[in-house]
Amino acid sequence: MGIFNRFKNKDLKDDSNPFSRKADESLYHQALKELESNSINKGVYAKALGDSSGDEAKARSLYIKYRVQSLDDEQSIEILEKRHSYRIKKEEERKKFWRSFVWQLAIVIFLMFVLLNWLASTG
Repeated sequence: MGIFNRFKNKDLKDDSNPFSRKADESLYHQALKELESNSINKGVYAKALGDSSGDEAKARSLYIKYRVQSLDDEQSIEILEKRHSYRIKKEEERKKFWRSFVWQLAIVIFLMFVLLNWLASTG
């Protein structure tokens, strides 16, 4: 469920990955802090309450589970958005390079024609 195995099947959790375990600990800590400070994500809590048939203790437990998944999803989305922005930036840089290259090539070709015409007229 951690950010390092987000592209794997979520049901095939790899608990042998220390990076994944540490990332999960942080997410569980954050979800518990939200519950304890009563600054919960209302949408996630509503889902937990609905799935618990109104049992408050079960809803709190489900909230942690669902909120960890939500936080993990947020991290995954953020990573994907950063990758997308990076790719767009690189594509813009590539286009800028080729535009510049084409202009420079055109100038060189133009100057060659000018030079050849000058040589032909003086020779």
